[in-house]
Amino acid sequence: MNKNNRYFYMSRWCILLIFVATLLGVLPQVTIVYISVAVHECAHLAVCRALGVPTEHMRVLPYGMELKLRHLVHPLLHIAICAAGPMANLVLFCAGRTALVFFQDSYVAFFTGANFILFVFNLFPCVPMDGGEILRCIFSFRVGVLNSYRIISAVSYICGSVLFVSGGIFAYYTGGNVTMLIVALPVFVNIAGLRVTYIYAVRDVLAGEVSHPFRIKLFSMGESDGVTKLIRRVSFRYTMVVAVRMEDGRIHILSQSELIDAVNHKNTFATLGECVEFSKNILYNNYI
Repeated sequence: MNKNNRYFYMSRWCILLIFVATLLGVLPQVTIVYISVAVHECAHLAVCRALGVPTEHMRVLPYGMELKLRHLVHPLLHIAICAAGPMANLVLFCAGRTALVFFQDSYVAFFTGANFILFVFNLFPCVPMDGGEILRCIFSFRVGVLNSYRIISAVSYICGSVLFVSGGIFAYYTGGNVTMLIVALPVFVNIAGLRVTYIYAVRDVLAGEVSHPFRIKLFSMGESDGVTKLIRRVSFRYTMVVAVRMEDGRIHILSQSELIDAVNHKNTFATLGECVEFSKNILYNNYI
């Protein structure tokens, strides 16, 4: 299935996972895990719908499911969305524990344990876990969008490395149990994708999706400074206006809309001087 044409689609690798699980006789356990993960993602989706946050697609991956937001949202909203998933697993864990009081069943016990692991694991402070996104949102209040992605990338590398080393030790002492090594894999895969993620984050900030329309922040930058350098300083509390000092000493005021036009036209992060050149048709009206 193609994510460009469908809202919900499944990775082809999931078919291989189902085949292997059937051969190993663990298909019921894998099904229980995927049902728990589906409830987790549906909790994210329910909060998105309640808050009016548009979503792009939902996909099933070999290591779980993913709900993609259409654009960045305010960190407080994003924290609420991210927290909904682990809370859903906590509710399922409590339901499983209650059921075990009345009758003992191996599948119910597995369901209960799986949801407890999902609850704890999703609070790890690294991508692609919800704890990593919550931590990134907290950082973005103080250090801006791009810096928050840089910080969570570094934290994720540390967490992934710890998981990988711990997984190797665990596999050695358990006679080949590679569960933790497999868990570490999606961490490194998602770190590699952060670059693309925060490129889109820059565009969302420039487009004003997450800025404050009634609070204007004036930045003073040089002609050779890039838009990327500017965005590093941007938080979610104001809209940007940039005073660019040109080589001839004059100052050009770049509005947020001019930045958007210039960056979209070049399809890259232009220097502020290039943004000025692109807006030459209104250049002299904006000199001060």
